Amino acid sequence: MSFDDAAPEDRLSDLVASFERVVHQVQQSPDVKYWAEMVAYYSPSDSPRGFYVPANLIKSLASIGASLDIDVVPDLGAPGSR
Repeated sequence: MSFDDAAPEDRLSDLVASFERVVHQVQQSPDVKYWAEMVAYYSPSDSPRGFYVPANLIKSLASIGASLDIDVVPDLGAPGSR
């Protein structure tokens, strides 16, 4: 599977896993904050959907002390959105 074909949660999981090794090498500091952000764009014709956040992603985020921010925003460029 190529990166482009992966689901967003799988892409984020892979990205966090790659950073996890580096973050553990850097001394933890109260001045450094880590977070992951997922942004979903929707158009008026989209059906409601949820987000799947796999356990390994939650564990990876927790292991580096990171937060997860999920935003769902209108796609202003989609037909019928204005």
